[in-house]
Amino acid sequence: MKKIIGFTVLLVIICSAITCRKKDKDDCPACPAVESISPTSGKGGDTLIITGKNFASTPTANIIKINGAQLTSSQILTGNSSSLKVTVPFDCGTGPVTVDLDDELTNFGTPPTFTYLPTFLIDSLIGGSGSNPPACISGQSGGGLTNYIQPTGIVVDPSGNVFFAEEGASCLFKLSPSGNYKSYCLFAGMPFQSGSDDKLGTQASFTEPKYIYLDATNNVFVAENTSKIRVISSSGNVSTWYSNADLLNANSIAFQAGNTNVAYVSLANHTIYKITRSGVTFTQKIIAGSKALSGFKDGNDTTSRLNSPQDIVIDNAGNVFVADQNNNVIRKITPAGVVSTFAGNGTPLLMDGQGTQASFNSPRGLFIDTDNTIYVADFNNSSIRKITPSGFVSTFYTFNDIMSSPNPWDVARDKKGNFFVTFQSFNGNGIKKISVK
Repeated sequence: MKKIIGFTVLLVIICSAITCRKKDKDDCPACPAVESISPTSGKGGDTLIITGKNFASTPTANIIKINGAQLTSSQILTGNSSSLKVTVPFDCGTGPVTVDLDDELTNFGTPPTFTYLPTFLIDSLIGGSGSNPPACISGQSGGGLTNYIQPTGIVVDPSGNVFFAEEGASCLFKLSPSGNYKSYCLFAGMPFQSGSDDKLGTQASFTEPKYIYLDATNNVFVAENTSKIRVISSSGNVSTWYSNADLLNANSIAFQAGNTNVAYVSLANHTIYKITRSGVTFTQKIIAGSKALSGFKDGNDTTSRLNSPQDIVIDNAGNVFVADQNNNVIRKITPAGVVSTFAGNGTPLLMDGQGTQASFNSPRGLFIDTDNTIYVADFNNSSIRKITPSGFVSTFYTFNDIMSSPNPWDVARDKKGNFFVTFQSFNGNGIKKISVK
């Protein structure tokens, strides 16, 4: 036993002396240090000059990282012991620029930070006039739509299929990722044939569907201008999830942490309802606002006031976030029913900042990421805004078409990081894809 213990101690000493720890200055008196970079911000594909000392004289012998992402040999262009010229990798993100000689983090000093500027590629998937699309279900009738009247809610399933509601034509469409989303079909309802029939695909009918929600099993839930919450299975079968006269003119629906037994619904009468299902029994109550009483007031439950609440999303802790359109803010409702203003100050402008220092102009659609980051379709600002979990608001992207900037109605994101936006503009309405690199 003593021999084993002695051998273990000896091994630890040898490892410490050779390679089992990070080097310090005594081990590496001439380790590399990055002193400056130029420019300090840029996009993927841009050239970056790294200045410092003790770099390897052979450029590709250096281990160069931006925000922890290691550059390939092809991205290391030229250099010497005090200067390196490299190409910024796409999607590297914002972070420190370091140069090492081996895998033991030999760089010294505080490395400078490079700010990564994303590149946006915009593609119009559908816009202006339609082309009488076929039905998604074989054997059913399609067509009936030559112009998109008012595309509204949008979601993306894990396979990249995009579903969007057409409020003006009272139907829903599906876009396939094959062929870069140029192929689409009529998913449910028939254009301009309003109703509330629960049937299969285009045999069903809807009345002005607005925002939609996709659950974990790819069911699409629909809030519409009736007293019903509808659900469409992945195979296209339409049924009624819940019906109550109080839900007339529903705008949006969302479920609590993927739990389809607890839903929240925003209504045009300035209220938010919580609906709980137990078996076949449903209960409902108002958790924010008061019927037919618009206003701008924080408070508990019905003492608060909203003004035309639109889309709803829910974070991992069960907090409900609402796009309070006419108040130009994003509201937060805790599980205990406390309503507060999470972001925006009510002034209809485009201004970034922390919480209520920021401003929006008619926010409508919302998307929440797995890390609780919220993206906002800021309609009158022609922008997609970003809100961190701590409430800091920034402008993620602004449409700047020369003739007419689209007004985004709703926004969704796929697992690859691409955004899909329903929009309206003077030049026609439709769907745009924003690819981020």
